[in-house]
Amino acid sequence: MQTNNFPFAKSIAPVLIAAVVFGGCSTPVPPSAIATVGPAAEYGGPQAGQGRLVVFSAYEVSWVGDPDFVHHTRYAICDADGKLIRRVVNFYSDFDPSPVTAIVPAGHYIIKARAAKYGMISIPVVIAASLTTALYLDGVPHDETRGLDPKKSVTLPKGEIVGWRARE
Repeated sequence: MQTNNFPFAKSIAPVLIAAVVFGGCSTPVPPSAIATVGPAAEYGGPQAGQGRLVVFSAYEVSWVGDPDFVHHTRYAICDADGKLIRRVVNFYSDFDPSPVTAIVPAGHYIIKARAAKYGMISIPVVIAASLTTALYLDGVPHDETRGLDPKKSVTLPKGEIVGWRARE
């Protein structure tokens, strides 16, 4: 008599098949394809102190399961070498889906976040003292990016504005 050593295999198989079939629906974006994003205001580069980071990551349905409750997905802040510094739960509550404003020491970082139509991407950013760096990855038009000079912006491969180009 043969025993089934993997009783969960029948229940997990459809999930694995779906992941393989639908996993190709997002467009991969190599990190080298994205320029560094910085604050909108003029600045002299990162200095001592702290700045703010706001990431409008892709939306997901809240854990309550009601499609009326959506929030921005979590993201990771990594150092310039890609080492994890911290993970950010990117919403305040199910009733306030606004992205969290993270306080981060001034410097160069890599943000790993989910972008609408692309999946997980890595974006280099500069955080400058007393200024806010914003990333727009949710696929929604934002007033802050309307009329932005393309020479001053960072875009994804299909032209979506991610944020302001950092001054190097």
